[in-house]
Amino acid sequence: MLNRDRLEYSNARTKLEEAVPLEAPFVLFLDPCGACNFACKFCPCNNSDFMIKERHEKMSMELFLKILDDLEEFPERIKVINLYGYGEPLLHPNYVEMVKLIKQRGLCREFCCVFGLGLNDQSLPKEGGRVRVSRFCDSSAEKLHTKIDGISVISLDELLEQKLMNNHVIIISPMHKGVCEEIFSLLVEKGIHEEDIYKYYDYYFLKESFEKQYFDKIMDFGEDEVFVDGGCFDFSTGELFIKKMAELGLEYKKIYAFEPDKANVEKCKEKISNLAVDKIELLPYGLWSDNEYLEFSPLGNSSSHFSELGILGAVGDPSKQFDIASEKVKVIALDSYIKEKVTFIKMDIEGSELGALKGAKHILLKDKPKLAICIYHKKEDLWEIPYYIKTLVPEYKLYIRHYSNYLSETVLYAI
Repeated sequence: MLNRDRLEYSNARTKLEEAVPLEAPFVLFLDPCGACNFACKFCPCNNSDFMIKERHEKMSMELFLKILDDLEEFPERIKVINLYGYGEPLLHPNYVEMVKLIKQRGLCREFCCVFGLGLNDQSLPKEGGRVRVSRFCDSSAEKLHTKIDGISVISLDELLEQKLMNNHVIIISPMHKGVCEEIFSLLVEKGIHEEDIYKYYDYYFLKESFEKQYFDKIMDFGEDEVFVDGGCFDFSTGELFIKKMAELGLEYKKIYAFEPDKANVEKCKEKISNLAVDKIELLPYGLWSDNEYLEFSPLGNSSSHFSELGILGAVGDPSKQFDIASEKVKVIALDSYIKEKVTFIKMDIEGSELGALKGAKHILLKDKPKLAICIYHKKEDLWEIPYYIKTLVPEYKLYIRHYSNYLSETVLYAI
């Protein structure tokens, strides 16, 4: 059950492109605690080695107070402070004190606390507005009539039979646009009013950002583009590239699409077949600084990633064992594979971007291709990746763009 006033408030957003430069951030995320006492199977943070070190850290009060002092330096109040991140914030021993300090100092217009992954009876305080999940709905026979944090999983038919729609709205949670639209069409077909359906996809991504990401207006394209798609997932970006070139009346020369997850490779093959296009080389490899084999966590979605345990070795206490489903996959350096001139490289490879850029050093020096590189998977990517690119090719001009209402989808452009 979702309060409608809050949804309307949240959707009435200022377009960032019309407001920059900003006097103060619109939204700030403070992650007080990376640890979590849940072990949810659907959560990438708690069922893989993703951010394994950060998940066991707690923010010190000294750092927290320093952040609050810094926020007071802004000439305007921040719109929203979210006191949560990847972990369970209530595990921080000073969480209540943190909440009081933020409210006492009046640092923001709206304050949002999300109490971990358990959604039952948890609230988003905003003028009495509440978010409460009363049912999960799924078509999977394995999930039906189970419970997630005490909340029942029912089928769509059961949802309709229980006649809950008088005081409920439905949130479509899948992040894939195609899947989201399919579910939306099915719900409307079943008689549910469109105004009672909200797509989390539309909230997560900024309006019209999906087709802009990697192809922002600062980018120029020409004839005979050679596009390297690092982390092509289901070939959605490749499809957008082909569409973009067609809109501009240009011919591309070649697409090199890299994807090490076997399940995702099959998705790519199907999409490429349906598009009936050519000049595409689909490669089941990851990108890295050298040609070798690395540990890989194949999740069958856009979050598949190389294992930190496999790349970096054990983090923290080496006696602790983590049950991580992984396999060895081949990774290659772009310099060793592509011999023709490259004009455009996009990388969204779950934290391996810097290593892959080092593997493309000679291409960057020789061809100086346009770059669209994700820099949100690791906090140090925000400065290490721009520093590496600018040090290697000083004439590059760098731009950063953000494409979601959350922590992810931040892209560095080098042109």
